[in-house]
Amino acid sequence: MSVHIPFRNFTRWSIVGALISTTTLGLVAFHLSSGGIGLIADEPMRAFPNQQFNTSIINVIANSKEYHGKRVQISGYLRVRFEDIAIYLSKDDAQYGMTRNGFWVSFDETKIPFEKGTKGPIQYDGKYVLIEGTFDKNARGHKKLWSGTIKNVNRVIQLRRTE
Repeated sequence: MSVHIPFRNFTRWSIVGALISTTTLGLVAFHLSSGGIGLIADEPMRAFPNQQFNTSIINVIANSKEYHGKRVQISGYLRVRFEDIAIYLSKDDAQYGMTRNGFWVSFDETKIPFEKGTKGPIQYDGKYVLIEGTFDKNARGHKKLWSGTIKNVNRVIQLRRTE
């Protein structure tokens, strides 16, 4: 027995799937922000006049115009590799090349030192981190594959799992 799904219903199912995915990602972000992950350092979060400073990758992707040119503080999985200097929503997104679920990252070398000949602080490669920088919706990284760039990153804090 075969099931025929008319094209008009396919669009409806696509929307339902997108809503389910967004809800799942929102729950993951809520878990991370509500104690699922903590800071290694005892450094407090910075307070900024911009109420949206401490936000999530999901919020910035969904509201790129609103965040464009603003300082943001986001957490995610950082890759510092050849042609892949980016922060992702999750490790799986990085490993499967889901670049739209992340941002290209450029570091302020005066604040975040890294070894000569490297493109970034490789000590944070493959780690969940909190970063601070300025969001640029127009700069989309290598081959324009990412959802924007977090530029002039002047702070990186490695996160740790809390039990």
